[in-house]
Order: sequence, then structure tokens, then C-alpha cells
Amino acid sequence: MGRLRFGAAIAVGRITAVLTRLVGHHGTALPGLVAERLDSALLGRLGRDLGPVVIVLGTNGKTTTTRLLARILERVNGSPPITNRSGANLRQGVVTALLERRPSTAGPPAQVPAVFEVDELAFAALAPTLRPTVVVVLNLLRDQLDRYGEIDTLEERWVRDFARLPSTTTLVACADDPRVEAVARRSRRTVVRFGLGESKGSAAGASGARVGQRPSAMRDIPGCPSCGTRVVFGELAANGLGDWTCPACETRRAAPDLAVSMSGTDATGWLQLTFGGPSVNRTLPATPRSARVRLSGSAGAYDAAAAVLAAMALGIDRADAIAAVDGATPAFGRLEEVEIGGKRIVLTLAKNPASVAQAAEAAAVRSPDGLLIGLGDRPADGRDVSWIWDSEIEGLPTVESVTLTGSRADDLALRFKYATGDGRSLERRPLVERAVDRALDASLGRIRPGGTLMVLATYTTMLGIRRVLQQRGAVPALPG
Repeated sequence: MGRLRFGAAIAVGRITAVLTRLVGHHGTALPGLVAERLDSALLGRLGRDLGPVVIVLGTNGKTTTTRLLARILERVNGSPPITNRSGANLRQGVVTALLERRPSTAGPPAQVPAVFEVDELAFAALAPTLRPTVVVVLNLLRDQLDRYGEIDTLEERWVRDFARLPSTTTLVACADDPRVEAVARRSRRTVVRFGLGESKGSAAGASGARVGQRPSAMRDIPGCPSCGTRVVFGELAANGLGDWTCPACETRRAAPDLAVSMSGTDATGWLQLTFGGPSVNRTLPATPRSARVRLSGSAGAYDAAAAVLAAMALGIDRADAIAAVDGATPAFGRLEEVEIGGKRIVLTLAKNPASVAQAAEAAAVRSPDGLLIGLGDRPADGRDVSWIWDSEIEGLPTVESVTLTGSRADDLALRFKYATGDGRSLERRPLVERAVDRALDASLGRIRPGGTLMVLATYTTMLGIRRVLQQRGAVPALPG
């Protein structure tokens, strides 16, 4: 009976995938959900023959880091790993990814590596089954309070979850986030760290970030991992992380095993990164190596460093990993660029205070002619949109045209009413248009030929905007 259920679950899952795509959906989660209803042990059965498994965790950057690590593994191994590259990071998304790569006969090839981004709350149920070789911990920032609760609650949950990991699991942790450091120390697992090195450029930072000012993402200043006193940051990246020190016990950020430095973003959006840190035998410094990526400032630098260090934790040569990252481009909605009607559209996800700060950093480099900002409150976005009051929208560039859209566009309009820029109220009232297709048309109509429209939106609103662009032939369908 178990074998029959297993076979039926795979067959029905595949049929569901075909049907959902025929009706215009991406089929990245429903097939797994339906298949597991038929066989509750499906995930364990599908994951039985996997090679090394990497799970990517964090408030921001999961999709990009997963994409980069999958790119490294494909370049080095000659074949792609199993991965949920579409960003479906709940249990059903992971099961769907496994279903897609399972051959029709004789079971999956042995020892196929897998890279999964996993939702913060889904991790506890997935990790015991997948038994990850590596867990990448990018950051721990305020996000979706209605789902996750306050950051301290999620931090304690991760401490419990990490304590249940196999003793052989390696944590790849962000040294620049004191909360991640606190979780890593209490995990009693092998920990390797990545972080920002010294970046070259103007006093404002190579990527345009406002160094020395504390973005709103860090109004919840974390405590020292050793004594709990609020830490003090030096230079800050756009997500509010950076080199930190405890003023009470003088605990400092640990020296990263892999440090990444930025030396500027050019006009076309290419970011130059230099990777340094100890060599494999840790007795001599490794030779610095560089890569160009089309990613967003400090956020892109963190994601690239995390992917390279995770590859190194899997035994991949550092130089090979960096070479594989070179030339990487964004995932869906992560500075994805579109040309339509002689105008450029840059799509960037903005779903919490930290990602808004990162979007402002990217916008400062691109100097757009207009902004289209979307806010939704569907389950994938989070029902609680109060985070917009903790977001530093005052840091967005001054443009002639601002359009607000999405199901909670009115909330955005109220937030803009109270926003100030350079000590004065915003001079122009944003246009409010809840329908994303009309908002897109209005935004494009208000910018010059050859100009750039920057879109900042929550997940479902971004999907809606991209669907309009797909219908108009400007972008391909999202990968399954």
C-alpha cells in the first residue's frame, strides 16, 4: 500500500503541475500540496536519495542566495541541483521541486545535491526530514509580524530548531547581524561566517548607502550575544547590518571567514565585488578574487558572499565558486530590468523595512525618473502592513512622479502624507491607483522617453505587475 500511495502521489502531483500551468499559474506549490495529501510520507521518500542538502534561511535575500548557490553547483558539477528557484519556500514548494526532478523510472539519481530556500516558520518541520549538510543564515530582521511575531520570538525558535540539526550540519552565518551571531553561538554546530569588508568609493559608500546613519530597519537594535547590552554599529549597510561592538563587554563582530568588499556599481547596474579572508588552511590570507554581478548594492554583496561560503562548506574550491558567481543576474523582482515602449522598468521587492532601505540604496544608483510603489496584504505578503511606518521612505530619491498601487494603496498614501524629505513635506502628492495595470500605464505615461521607472512592491503586487508585463510581451513567464 505504501508503494501504491507513493506512485499515485507522484502521478497526481505531476498532473496537477500540468493543469495549473495550462490555466496560467506557475505550479510551484499546488502540486506538492496535492501530492502530500495522498502520501504524507512523500517528502521523506523523495529526499531519501539526495546528496548534500543546503537550506537557506533569513528575512531578506533567500531567493537570490539560493539562485547564486544553485548557479555555482551547476557550473562546478556540470548539472543543476534540485532547487525551488521560483521562491516557493513552504513545505509544498519544496515537495514540488523534488517532484519535478524525479525521473519517471527507476527513482532519482543518487547523490543529487539540493538547495532550498525555506520560510522561517517552515524550517522546523522540514529540517528533520531533509537533514541539511549546510544551513545558510542570512539575517534576522522585522518582517510579517502577523506570522512571525517579534524578532526575539523567532530568534528563540531558531535556537531550538538549530539544536535539533544533525551534529554534522555546518552553519554559514552572517557575522554582521548580532542576532544571527547569538543563534549561531548557541547552536553548538560548526559555524563559518561571512560579512562586509572595507568598501571603496565615496563617503556615502560604494553602493550609495548612507554610511553612519541607522536605517529604520534597525530601530530594534539587537543585544550583544554575550551580555545582552545593545550593540553599537560602525558603518552600516542598507539593511542596517554592519561592523558592531558591545559597549559593555567589548564583544566585537567576529572576523568573517569570507569578507566581501564593494568597489562601486556602474551605470548599467553591475556591481564589482572582491572576496577576501583566510585561505582553506587558515594559516595565510587567501588571494583576493573579484566578480561582477548585476545585484543590488550591499544586499547583493551579502547574498553573493553567503553563496560562495556555502559552496566552500560543501567542499567546492573558493576560486571556482567565485568564478561561477561572476556574471550573475537578478531573480524575479530583485532588480529585474524590463524594456517596454522605449522606457526601462526596474522591479524590486520591498516587503519590510530592510528591503525598502535596500531598494532606496539601489534607486540612488539608478536615479529613476519615476517610482511605482505597491502594497498588498495577501497571506504571501503578510496581513499586517504596519511595517510601512518603520520604513524609511524618506530615503527614496526625489522624483517627479510617484504612483501608489495595490490593495493597501490608501495606507501608503497616508504614510506619504506624513513623510518628510530633507526636512520638508513632500512637494508633490502621489497618484493613487489601486489597479496595477492602470497604475503601470499611468507611471509610464508620466516619465520621459528613454527614462527609468523603478517599481517597489510587495510580493503579490509585484506578481500582478509582472503578469501585466508578461501579457504585453515584455517579460517571459516565470520559471516553474
